Amino acid sequence: MALYKRVIGLLIRLVWFFVFAVCLWFSAREIRTWHQNREPLSLTLDTYVQKRPDVAWLSLSHCRINYTETTLVYKSGDPNSVEGYYVPVRTNFYDDSPVFVVKKIASREQIDLLEKLLSRDISEAESKKIALAHHDAFFREELISGLVIAGPGHDTPLRRKLAETRLELDPDFIVIDAGRKPTLKAGLLFLSCGLIALIIGISSFQPGKEVESNRGGEPEPDREEATPDEEP
Repeated sequence: MALYKRVIGLLIRLVWFFVFAVCLWFSAREIRTWHQNREPLSLTLDTYVQKRPDVAWLSLSHCRINYTETTLVYKSGDPNSVEGYYVPVRTNFYDDSPVFVVKKIASREQIDLLEKLLSRDISEAESKKIALAHHDAFFREELISGLVIAGPGHDTPLRRKLAETRLELDPDFIVIDAGRKPTLKAGLLFLSCGLIALIIGISSFQPGKEVESNRGGEPEPDREEATPDEEP
């Protein structure tokens, strides 16, 4: 029984140390992103596609977007729960080459309109009517500014999900979370959570209690010392 308690205690401490390590990793990533990207790199979309600089915060101009091409990404294990709305970004509306930049849509107004367009409850004819009625909202030239949340060299779940959609994507495509900026607060929050986990993990390690549990938790009886007046 004592061994079982020791194993459980060790596992609990390992969990807290694992939480600390994960929080520390996320904290370092967020702080590094914030430190290295005080301002977004501003380029035209065409220039960015040609040079493909490795930066985390971008501001791309001359972006043509056809929102009727929006695709939905669903949460893993739940085909009815939408994780996000993603749309290809092109240099012109007639470009049919593989897409290098994908925008994650953050605008609530755009999402509400897309929910009507992409609803499974309407016919294709009704969907076309909605697109024609809101032509200026669905066919736009935009300046997109945001963080790169997925890129080449990182086999993330999001990249795998997008690769399985109907979009024709460049092997090195990136995903921009429109409107998102690097922030120091996120890094400090992860760091605080990690330190709390570390403190809990360390404080749960009390050798005195383990020794006591190994002895069955019962204190040893006091020994009576013989006095000089007592006969042997």
